[in-house]
Amino acid sequence: MNIRLVMYLLGKLSIACAVAMVVPMITALLLEEYMFLGFIFSFMICAFIGGALIGNGEKNKRAHLNLREALATVGCGWLLVCFLGAIPYYLSGLVGLVGAIFESTSGFTTTGVTTLSSLSNFPDSLLVWRSMTHWTGGIGVIMLFITIMPQVGSGANYLFNAEIPGPAAERTLPKIKESAFVIFTVYIFFTLITTVALKVAGMSWFMAMNLALASVATGGFSYQYESLMEFETVYVEMIVIIAMVAASLNFALYYKI
Repeated sequence: MNIRLVMYLLGKLSIACAVAMVVPMITALLLEEYMFLGFIFSFMICAFIGGALIGNGEKNKRAHLNLREALATVGCGWLLVCFLGAIPYYLSGLVGLVGAIFESTSGFTTTGVTTLSSLSNFPDSLLVWRSMTHWTGGIGVIMLFITIMPQVGSGANYLFNAEIPGPAAERTLPKIKESAFVIFTVYIFFTLITTVALKVAGMSWFMAMNLALASVATGGFSYQYESLMEFETVYVEMIVIIAMVAASLNFALYYKI
């Protein structure tokens, strides 16, 4: 197995995780929250790890993934992003190390379980990151990885099938990267539609976005600790139910329709 190629790809994934942290970082800056520094440090750590892995990895563009490299990339990739995603939680000082890893893992795997007793003391930027881990995990970190990784080459087929098992791995287009892009586009479309619908139902744009990210990911994280019960409106519940059902179906079918 080409370990250096796996390291190179994991380095790219770390860089992608660092880029994702820019969104809550900007949120913290605009809201003048103390977590701005926390996200800067998190960004630097992810970028440093990514740079180290890329620097010591395989840079030969002619190298292609085989099945073993693809499985190693998927397995190690999930572990890597779960640990990297825990950094902002831990630096916030609101969650211990174990709790931070648990929350990050629950988010990226869209499990939706939490050990937090309250979200009222969480800064908005950290709640944005919490929702983003859900949303990113919902489409699959490796799916995002495929769409931005030209170095994968023909090995994208292995990554695609390793990340999305069963009927969901059906190709929609001749090229696997085009299929991933189509699925990603449908995912973004559902997210935007759900956000607008929740806004029309009476939520603020900020709360609507957070709830839409979790709903389309079919995970369960919410901006409110009591989840949907906090809103006390059947319209929000109906929108979330429809969004979860729609997002749980095979995205390849939407493209064919």
